[in-house]
Amino acid sequence: YVLAGYTEADVSAGIPLIQGAKVGTTIDGWLVGGGVEMALGHGLTLGAEYRYSMFDTLTLAPGVTLDTDRHEV
Repeated sequence: YVLAGYTEADVSAGIPLIQGAKVGTTIDGWLVGGGVEMALGHGLTLGAEYRYSMFDTLTLAPGVTLDTDRHEV
């Protein structure tokens, strides 16, 4: 099977030991992937899936960006 769609992630960061030094945002993106699944019998299946998610680039400060893509198996 194949899959494609919209995805989003909540991202937050903080500085330990400094109360209130925390920032957060939600980033949008898209995903594509695919997989295989096989019936083993008696209600059991065996499967594998790969998913690639590409999110918007997150800018932490001027000149400091975070690449937020993900590979999942």
